[in-house]
Amino acid sequence: DKTAEGFTAAVREDRLGYSAITYRTWMKEVFMPLNERASEIFITHSNLLDSQILLAPLLQLMAHTKAFAVIAKRWERGD
Repeated sequence: DKTAEGFTAAVREDRLGYSAITYRTWMKEVFMPLNERASEIFITHSNLLDSQILLAPLLQLMAHTKAFAVIAKRWERGD
């Protein structure tokens, strides 16, 4: 099944299967570093923002990044 739902089901059904391992690897090695770097850039250069319009999406990005860091720690512990 090549759908997003099929992939999600495969990851949930077999935590040690190929799809689940690939998903966790991509999240930890690719997406998390990118999200962390984006959050760092926004924090470091927030004084350059000219508008409050972006504030909510930026806060959402940072919250998502931190929440996923907790999930990654749980994966390390085998939870």
